[in-house]
Amino acid sequence: MRVYFTWAASHNPYLSFGKAGRYVAQEFTHLCDLTTDADVADLQVYLGIPLYVLRGQWRRRCTRYLWYTMWESPQVPQNQIDRINAVEGLASPCLWCDDVYKKRGVHVPRFIVPLGIDPEVYPKTRRPKRKSFTFLWVGGAAGHIRQIAEGRADRIGDRKRGWMVRQAFTDLALGPEARLVIKSMPWPKPAMNMTYRTPSGSRITELSAWLTEAEMRDLYAEADVFVWPTCGEGFGMPPLEAAATGLACILPNWSALEAYHDPSWCIDLPCTVGQIWEKEPYCGALIHYDDLKKAMRWAFEHQPEVRSMGQVAADTVHANWTWAVATRPGLARVLQHYKEASA
Repeated sequence: MRVYFTWAASHNPYLSFGKAGRYVAQEFTHLCDLTTDADVADLQVYLGIPLYVLRGQWRRRCTRYLWYTMWESPQVPQNQIDRINAVEGLASPCLWCDDVYKKRGVHVPRFIVPLGIDPEVYPKTRRPKRKSFTFLWVGGAAGHIRQIAEGRADRIGDRKRGWMVRQAFTDLALGPEARLVIKSMPWPKPAMNMTYRTPSGSRITELSAWLTEAEMRDLYAEADVFVWPTCGEGFGMPPLEAAATGLACILPNWSALEAYHDPSWCIDLPCTVGQIWEKEPYCGALIHYDDLKKAMRWAFEHQPEVRSMGQVAADTVHANWTWAVATRPGLARVLQHYKEASA
């Protein structure tokens, strides 16, 4: 069986769909003939969001077409649902997304195909004892939602709440032995790279750059805990990558994060589900600021426990969430379905 597989273009081939597309393509090669020259009889698979502005990337070329997509909120736009129902199938990366699409009226065949991590790129990492304890946040733009909206810039990334992590870290006043790294993208805003101290003497490093996976691995190795008070995720690869290297993660147990949120290595962020943005219907995880501060303080004050949780995280992710273990079986089920359907 031949598969014509493409994915959404990314500003950085090591980020988001750019990264996932490369790995999914590799997994397809273990299961079928992968082609870059589409024939109408091939199975076409596109990994990305069904956005109209990207129609040049996902244009149909084959009689059988499968969307491989996800969304971070139960309120998937109707135009995306319509585009999914206009093709022959849908793959999403977790049960939570699959249930969202089902409730939103997707009636084509549905499949669950999780994403994963590369164990060679993100190996288990032994961290030496250090004087400082480092929190790490990774995302798009780290500005407050209202600052971004008022500046009329794209809103990408603010749902991961880097601004909240920065403020919580500052208010905790943990002293000179605490450090926070805010890793954002140099888009749509110009890059901002600097290190400064809070009034208590803690250090904050703002790193706005496109990083390769090797550079991300080194960044994870510098950290002692990963903190991500996100509104919601369609999958969420950074926590798994961080965990693979041996980091415990501060996360809400909601949206696609439910697929791997594990109390043995996740420090839970309590949340309720409600309206996130005032001007449009978009609900997500509502996280109380004091709960975030409490979780971050607990991590700082219980460093031996956090280190032990990180070891469990690495063992768990390497056993269950590599591309070969998590993704390949899901792709095999997709291919088997279309083989039987065409027989």
